[in-house]
Amino acid sequence: MNSMLTNFGRLRPSVSQLRTSGREAVSILKGLSRPASEPQRKFLIYGRGRSGSSLLVNHLNSHPDIVCDGELLNTRARIFAPLQYVRRHARMSNASIYGFKLLASQPSVGQQIADERAFVETLEASGFEVLHLYRRNLFRQVISRLVANHRGYFHRRTGDKPAKDDPILIEPDALQKEFDRRRGYVEIENTVLEGRKYFTICYEDDLEAQADRKRTIKRTLSHLGAAPMETSSSLIRFTPKRLVDIIANTDELRRHFTGTEIGEWLEKEITPGADVDPAE
Repeated sequence: MNSMLTNFGRLRPSVSQLRTSGREAVSILKGLSRPASEPQRKFLIYGRGRSGSSLLVNHLNSHPDIVCDGELLNTRARIFAPLQYVRRHARMSNASIYGFKLLASQPSVGQQIADERAFVETLEASGFEVLHLYRRNLFRQVISRLVANHRGYFHRRTGDKPAKDDPILIEPDALQKEFDRRRGYVEIENTVLEGRKYFTICYEDDLEAQADRKRTIKRTLSHLGAAPMETSSSLIRFTPKRLVDIIANTDELRRHFTGTEIGEWLEKEITPGADVDPAE
């Protein structure tokens, strides 16, 4: 009897899997019940988190001809048919231009798809083109993630109640672990994009400054075939510019990582005037 209960427990789906499967089932039902049409243009924003992707999505969604979903494949459990899931969202958008955000490792790690490059190639064969968004400064990207995890929120919007965020303590092991994880994402990203033509947006060059952002949105709309217009986003930065105003134990980290790549980043970044956190 005990062995039967144990086996049943192994077979019983988790709450996360039930929720994810339910969401997938709802999308199937909506696809059957609603009139839908194929968008004239489809795209995916591919890159790593904390690179300004939510900022870009917000701007694109403020255009009347564009619907850009967030991280469709960022679920706590597997989606059984991820490609069909994405295609249904595209058709149900009833937009002339449709896109969604896909972060490196979400197909291979999150959805357990064996070949992430092949999955992106399949999306391309289905009419999706890649907009590659990247951030050169890997260290700032890592810090942005750790700070967001600590504070419990990833974005702030215009009108949100002001928050007083004191500098945080970052454990050396946590910094090393997140840095290594982000390095792995870079490798996945490079493998997926190798030899492929794509539209490129760099956070530091194209989104960080307001003037560059305006120019980049105009360029992106033109590339997607959307009418030129002013776009907007309610996302705002919520971290100080100086690293020493974000991390309480910079001296400890500098001592710990002396002679390492992270140590070199720390020495380079502990200077005033460097911006930290994009509205992801």
